Amino acid sequence: EPDGTPSWADLVPEKTQEQIVETYEKVKDQIDIDAKLGRFQARNSRALFENRTFAEPHRVEVSDAELSLTDVSTEPESQWGLVASASLGGESKASAEGIFMALPVTLDVQVELESLELSPYQAYVEQAAPLQLLAGLLSTEGTVRLAPKDETGKIKFRGGLAVQNLDLDETVTGGTLIGWGDLKVDGIEAALAPMSLKVAKADVYSAGLEVAVAEDGTVNLLQFIEALGDGGVDTVEEGEATEGKRDLPPAEIAAVELHDCYGVYRDATTPTPFERKVESIEGTVSNISTTSGKPAELEIRAALDSGGAVTVEGQMDLLQYTRLTDLAVDLSRVQLSPMSPMSVKIIGFPIENGQTTLDLDYQITDYQLQSTNHVEVYGLKLGETVS
Repeated sequence: EPDGTPSWADLVPEKTQEQIVETYEKVKDQIDIDAKLGRFQARNSRALFENRTFAEPHRVEVSDAELSLTDVSTEPESQWGLVASASLGGESKASAEGIFMALPVTLDVQVELESLELSPYQAYVEQAAPLQLLAGLLSTEGTVRLAPKDETGKIKFRGGLAVQNLDLDETVTGGTLIGWGDLKVDGIEAALAPMSLKVAKADVYSAGLEVAVAEDGTVNLLQFIEALGDGGVDTVEEGEATEGKRDLPPAEIAAVELHDCYGVYRDATTPTPFERKVESIEGTVSNISTTSGKPAELEIRAALDSGGAVTVEGQMDLLQYTRLTDLAVDLSRVQLSPMSPMSVKIIGFPIENGQTTLDLDYQITDYQLQSTNHVEVYGLKLGETVS
């Protein structure tokens, strides 16, 4: 329903449950009758689930559904065996096996989902971030528990998931910012009503970040981060919750491992088109949180398409980089000739030859930048001036 209440929990409201139990006890005192059923089975069934919390309700169609309930009983708090399977959207297969209890409504099952197409679930993505979900296949396995009286989340999931061929676009500038390959997530603890998320580890394969500077000097990455944070707060004491960050649900990711990822930098403010690519990115981003004031930890290594290597280490508030950023960036054996469009823009001369090593330290604390830069250049040769 629009207020987030699952309608199946209202089929037998808590007050009605109490009345049923009370009536049952009265009848039982007078007439000792219990109803039991060894097995109930439904085959070739269909169902439609509708989420009305969105402006336009989102629907999921279930077909070829099979349901088997065993040890069905009218006794309060009796546990029924449950085995179910179905097709979602025609291609994906889902299954569940475990225990169901009718009074009160409780579910504790092992679930498995194979190859679910994600693009129809765009409405859920745009609630969390300014992204457009174009494609992706989700597979997951774990346990699901429905416990309406549990104050920490009525619906809980514990397990892992994998996403293949994920395709995401950011919607702030309308360009490409994030490229994805495959994703594997382990140690998930998620809850709905209210929503929360904890992740032990996420492995990202062949993903990319494409940073572009437009002709007017705006940077797509900074625009995206600003839209994601939606203002934030000026200062946050370490360990305290951060308010105003686009009302993001509580989320904690212990570590994100990067495997063979890439980065692209494009600049439209140079006299001729400028583009450089960072390849074979490996590393870890840890301690990611939407609620804590503590920054994320970064340790990343990569190669440059023009030759050379780069490492990035330090801390950063990923949702509000202007509040806290402390990064050390080291570049070694970098060939300078591919940087000619940038050198023409800055000093008016193209670079014909040369190599450089850079040691860069950047600190941002409450919007105040302090930087230390050490640059060494070898065999530099400039071309004729460009007017």
